[in-house]
Amino acid sequence: MINILRSIPWAFRITLHTAPIPFLAAVCTTLLLTFMPSAQVVLVNAAVGSVASGDTAASLTWVAVIGALVAAYLLVQRASMSLFTMTKARVNAAAHQKLNTTLARVNPEVMSEPEMQKHLRAARESLTKQEIPTQANSVVTLCAAVAMVLLLCATIAGTSLPAAFFVAGCMVPLSAAMVLLAKRDYRIYGQVYEDRREEAYFLDALTHPSTAREIATLEAGGFFADGVARARDRATGREYNLEAVRGIVVGFAGLICSVLLMGALYCLISSGASAGEIAGALVGTLTCIAATQDVGYAFGQVSNGAMSIAQYRAFADNPRYVLASETTHHNPPATGDSPRELTVRSLSITYPGADAPTLHHVNLHIKRGQMVALVGASGAGKTTLVRGLLGLTPTTAGSVLFGDDPTESLSVQQVFKHTTLLSQDYGRYELTVRENLLLGTHAQGQEPPNDQHLWDALSKARAAEFVRALPAGLDTQLGEQWGGIGLSGGQWQRLALARLILRDTALWILDEPTSAIDAPAEEQIFATLRKVAADHMTILVSHRAWTLKHADVIHVVDHGTIVESGTYAELLGAGGRFAEIFASQIEDAPEHTPSNLSVADGAGSTDDTGFTKEGTPSC
Repeated sequence: MINILRSIPWAFRITLHTAPIPFLAAVCTTLLLTFMPSAQVVLVNAAVGSVASGDTAASLTWVAVIGALVAAYLLVQRASMSLFTMTKARVNAAAHQKLNTTLARVNPEVMSEPEMQKHLRAARESLTKQEIPTQANSVVTLCAAVAMVLLLCATIAGTSLPAAFFVAGCMVPLSAAMVLLAKRDYRIYGQVYEDRREEAYFLDALTHPSTAREIATLEAGGFFADGVARARDRATGREYNLEAVRGIVVGFAGLICSVLLMGALYCLISSGASAGEIAGALVGTLTCIAATQDVGYAFGQVSNGAMSIAQYRAFADNPRYVLASETTHHNPPATGDSPRELTVRSLSITYPGADAPTLHHVNLHIKRGQMVALVGASGAGKTTLVRGLLGLTPTTAGSVLFGDDPTESLSVQQVFKHTTLLSQDYGRYELTVRENLLLGTHAQGQEPPNDQHLWDALSKARAAEFVRALPAGLDTQLGEQWGGIGLSGGQWQRLALARLILRDTALWILDEPTSAIDAPAEEQIFATLRKVAADHMTILVSHRAWTLKHADVIHVVDHGTIVESGTYAELLGAGGRFAEIFASQIEDAPEHTPSNLSVADGAGSTDDTGFTKEGTPSC
């Protein structure tokens, strides 16, 4: 009941904000429909009385009026249904938009949390059931149905008061049944959602090009097909049982209503009223029975809608899932200018439940034009340090300053405004090349780059040649599942590099930015990046020793702290942790370094330059 009371104001707010005219018109037509059955009872009473008295003219007149009332009822009912449908469509679109907007602002650090994923799935499923956009409609329908029953009972009471009580009692069994079923539905549909999620995972793996090929070569298609079947069978079984129980409960409630109806009819017949009064009351009773069923079903819809709204709001209105830009900061940044330096002072980070800090007493400083490298073995704390720099992970002690502003005074979105992160898990967005390159540029509040800017960025990323070779150049659709072009890993990574260059932010964080690119092309890309990064702060995370030669300063992270700092030559000569980590690479280095090699723009290994179309292998 609490969920219902909470859902009603929310549903009316979003409905009146989104579709005020069709909704208010639907309310008016519904109110009009509420009074028509009672008027019909009065008219039938008068018509039967005229027939009994032998007044033919009056009888014909009353019959004509009744016919007009029935026709008007059907027309108004049709109009009401259309208006409610229009309202539902607009509210549904608004609810989806609100969910998508919230999803676009989710803090990346909570995106992978099981609780967040659970709330997101429930919110999406709540929209699928179409109960949220109809909640306000259902409340209006419920109120109208109750009012109609009470008006009809008042009309019937003029003939037989006991009959009116019997008819009014018909509202109770079906309403109670719907409430009980709604609670059960809420519990079981949560299990159905998990089954459908598992089914979708196995089905996506079977159908998505990136996994379908590997599954075929592994001859594992049967395993995934069986996974789809198992999950679907479980979901179908739960839904089957749900409907079976629903049929039994509703049938039992209907049986009770039938007993009450017979009691009402007995009271009417034995009331001693005139034929006209009994006829009118009988019509009213039969109409009222249908209305009491409407009350039960409407109450069930409101109950289900309230639960769906609770699921939806647990994600869409949860401030924890939204980036801090939506909140008010007590210490706003002093200036909107891009920061020219980044300072880390005694930074320590301890994850919840951990016995020891993952990062402790880290200090570093970087200015515009500098390239600073972070190196270390897996688990040394590099990723935690990057998250701390971006304000994605709460700090235990110390501070991170963008210019003069500590990250505590900045929202995550404000930090992102000045930062571009290119990780080794870069996105492969199956859009056009142009759309890929423009991602993130509109968020800068500037005019979007023109074609010359796009080609310039592609050239710097050593991607211009292969893009020119595509069928439609910048407007080529990527992604085989859309009938577009399939790119190699190296080509996708070059597009990501070009996107980084176009997003002209103060801080660039490059986490293995050329891991899928061959060594000669990588050397040329780094040489170009070193030039274009002259007006940026650049943090490089790399496990390739020779790429670190481009860095002004290298910080060696070990066991959560910086143990060495210096240039490539200084650290190599010191024979410390840096030399230990990269000893095998340095010993195995070829006589000719990549810098002595030269390749054409876009050249390299077959994997870096070939592209496929609709499954054609790279060449």
